[in-house]
Amino acid sequence: MRSEIYKNSLSLTYKVTNDEGKTSSKTLTINNLNAEVSNEKAYEIALLVKDLMAYANEKIIKKREDLLLED
Repeated sequence: MRSEIYKNSLSLTYKVTNDEGKTSSKTLTINNLNAEVSNEKAYEIALLVKDLMAYANEKIIKKREDLLLED
């Protein structure tokens, strides 16, 4: 994941792999940031978002497995 601050926005760019195994880049942009956000804080935000996305992905995989077991 790469983080970049531009004016009052933080862009987080990351790569994802779909069900077919193809990799694509996605960008998440957070607007209207406080002007005092440092690069260290932007990095901490990126790590938190990364952890949150990993948690959500695990939940999606678990739900998909549960649904497959029910079928």
